[in-house]
Amino acid sequence: DLLAANLAFLESADFVTAFRNKDIGPGKKSLTLVLDFRDPARTLKSEEVDAQVQTAIATLHKNFNAVLRA
Repeated sequence: DLLAANLAFLESADFVTAFRNKDIGPGKKSLTLVLDFRDPARTLKSEEVDAQVQTAIATLHKNFNAVLRA
């Protein structure tokens, strides 16, 4: 669970869609997630959010063996 991963400034994590086809590979699917980061007191810098996104990717990899598709 990304919300339990203690990601700084993560306000919500929402599932958008799932996709399967032969190019992804058998038994695999591609998921689209939307992560909203927010600090009510100020504008976040991209470096702050980028680090949290990398933590989210690492958490998904550890828990589900997920990999980021380019």
